[in-house]
Amino acid sequence: MSANEKMNYLVKTLSRTTRKDYENFVINRIYNLLNDFEIKPVSQQYVKRDKGYARIDLYFPQLNIGIEVDEAHHLNKSEEDKLRSYEIANVLSDYIQIRIPIFTLKDGEQKCLSFEEIDREIREAVKKIEEKRDKLKDENNFKPWDGRRDIFKAQKEGCIKIEDNYIFNQREVREFFGKKGNCRKSWYRIKKDKYIWLPGLALKYENTFIPYKKNEYLNILSDDGRVIYEHCSKEKIFNYTRNDIIVFMKMKDKILNHQVYKFIGIFRCRENIEMKNLTGKNEDYIVYDLIEDKVDK
Repeated sequence: MSANEKMNYLVKTLSRTTRKDYENFVINRIYNLLNDFEIKPVSQQYVKRDKGYARIDLYFPQLNIGIEVDEAHHLNKSEEDKLRSYEIANVLSDYIQIRIPIFTLKDGEQKCLSFEEIDREIREAVKKIEEKRDKLKDENNFKPWDGRRDIFKAQKEGCIKIEDNYIFNQREVREFFGKKGNCRKSWYRIKKDKYIWLPGLALKYENTFIPYKKNEYLNILSDDGRVIYEHCSKEKIFNYTRNDIIVFMKMKDKILNHQVYKFIGIFRCRENIEMKNLTGKNEDYIVYDLIEDKVDK
C-alpha cells in the first residue's frame, strides 16, 4: 500500500471520535508523539462483552494496548469501568489498559486537570507503548502495519464482524456485496430480504444528543451497541423496516471533509413506536435491536 493510502487511513481514524473534544486531543497527541507509522491505531475499537459491546477509545492491535480517556462522566462510574475493563481483559488475552484522567474531584466538585498534568499522563502512556513495541521487536514478534485497505481484508475473509472495526467509503460498502458505484440513498435493498442503512449517529454532548447533521433524524446507539433509537415524526412510513437491516454507521472525516462508514451489526425493528426520554424530554422512537454481529458477502 502507498504512503498516501496509509495517510488517508490515519486521517480517518484519528478524526473519528463522535463525542468528546478531550478524547480527540488525547488520541491525536499520543499518536503524534509516537511518530511511528509501523504502529496501527484503531479508534473506537469494538470488543464483545457478555452483554453487547465495549468500545476502546484508542487501541493498538499489534501491541494489544488500549487507551481510555477518562472524561467527567467517568468520575461516577468507577465500578462500571472496573467491570468493563475486566470483561475486555477476558476477551483480549494479555491486554494492557492505560487510563488518561482528564478530570478529578476536589472538595466534591469536578475539576479539569491542567494541560501540564494531562500531557504528563500522555507522555507516560507513550513511554509504555514504546516499551511494549521495543520488547516485541527484540523478540522478533513485532509485525509492522501493512496498511492494506479494509475492503480487501473483508473481501478475502468473506464477512465483516463488528469487532473488525473496518472503515469503508460508500462505494466500498456496495462493492463488498457485489454492487457497483455509489448510491445517494441512506436506506436501500441490498439483498432479497435485507436492506442497507447508513445512519448518521447522534453526537453525545454533555447529558443530551444532537443530530449528526442539522435537520437529520436523531439516531442514538446504546452504549453496549445493541440498540438503535431513531427519533421520528408521526408521518414516518416504516413498511421497509420489517426486514433485517444491515447497518453501517456514518462518521464524518473532519479533515478530508467526507463520510466514512463502519459496520455495527444487523438489526431488526420492534413492532411499535416507543416513547423514550433520551434527551431530557419524552419523544417517539423507532427502536432496532441487534440480531447479528457479522454479515456475509
